[in-house]
Amino acid sequence: MCNQVLHHLISIAGQADFSPVNRLIEEARRVLRPLGVLIINTSSHRQLYDGFWWDDLIPDAVGRIAERFPSIEIITSMLEEAGFQKVSTIIPMGAVIQGRNYLDPIGPLKKAFRDGDSTWSLATDKELERAQARVQSMNRGEDMKDYLEAREDLRKKTGQVTFIFSYKK
Repeated sequence: MCNQVLHHLISIAGQADFSPVNRLIEEARRVLRPLGVLIINTSSHRQLYDGFWWDDLIPDAVGRIAERFPSIEIITSMLEEAGFQKVSTIIPMGAVIQGRNYLDPIGPLKKAFRDGDSTWSLATDKELERAQARVQSMNRGEDMKDYLEAREDLRKKTGQVTFIFSYKK
């Protein structure tokens, strides 16, 4: 199982080249026994933008990380080209990354919270300052409650992650 790691294989210099992902898929096929299953847990581009409440706070960082994520269609195609069978996807709509801490209204102010999602690591200092100022401002009034509700409505329509299943024939 590959769990939210594919984007870490893509370097900044080679963002358009997903050959490391293709090599991973080919190696998985090589080492799996017949009928062995490969499960990839990743996020679609829509999930990256709409599946996490804080993404709206750091849209440029989200754009940068999205370039490192091969689309679900590209991954599916790579799996089929490598000889995997019955490629299918499941989006667990109710699941959230970070569990109970996910909806922490002051989460982006805490390093430990930000360390739970690699998108934050791509935010510039200026972007981080802007996002944190916005979080502080929304938390001073009632805006944060409405903001979280609106962002949750989006997440409930897209989910946060997509599981891609396939097996070696």
